[in-house]
Amino acid sequence: MICQFTVKNYKSIRDEVTFDIQATAISEHEGRIITDKDGDVYLSVSAIYGPNGDGKSNVLEALHTLVAKILRPLYATEDNEERAFFQRRIDVEPFAFSESKNEPIEFELFFAQVWQNIDIFCR
Repeated sequence: MICQFTVKNYKSIRDEVTFDIQATAISEHEGRIITDKDGDVYLSVSAIYGPNGDGKSNVLEALHTLVAKILRPLYATEDNEERAFFQRRIDVEPFAFSESKNEPIEFELFFAQVWQNIDIFCR
């Protein structure tokens, strides 16, 4: 399970931004917390919110770009049309409004090994 995603120098994101799903000390929804084998707790649902133009979509696009870059070689030899997105070239745009446009784009993922069973309900 992804427990933390960090991006830097991507589209409108110049400085490092981290999307963290580790649970805090708020005990309002204790029944929705996921616990790993070490006792660390994570949220089962997370959200990104804020004003328009604040970069919410770019955080999600950065995660999507990272996933597509990782999976692209796996699907490059398939003729499956459902996987066509992963086969196309993926352009990555650095932050363009300063000297950082010449610096690399950075993505970082942290994973947790979760042992608790998770029930998924679909309606």
